[in-house]
Amino acid sequence: MKIVMLTDSMHIGGAETHVFELSRLLASLGHRVTVLSAGGATADRLAAVGVNHKFLPDALSGVALHKLAEAIREERPHAVHVHTRRRAFLCRMLLPTLHFPMVFTAHAMLSPRFPRGRMSY
Repeated sequence: MKIVMLTDSMHIGGAETHVFELSRLLASLGHRVTVLSAGGATADRLAAVGVNHKFLPDALSGVALHKLAEAIREERPHAVHVHTRRRAFLCRMLLPTLHFPMVFTAHAMLSPRFPRGRMSY
């Protein structure tokens, strides 16, 4: 199975550790895993555990949206696992045209209030 993990960055932290360990385990089970993020200390360790990493700018911008669409077209994943609200917002914009399966894991409390509620999906 081809899986794309999508997060803002791969610095040291709880969500980053979760993405790293989940990706490592899935790769060890024979899945092809690619993490898309703006990089960080944990991203540098992904290749050693059999996980591909691709740079994706950490911003809500046209550049990030274009790069994400390009990566999803290239990877053709069976699943996209999103780990941050901003990345989920970008994926939501791409779903009508790229039609990929997506799951979102919330690593923090999500507020339904404006403006963050508009970014939650």
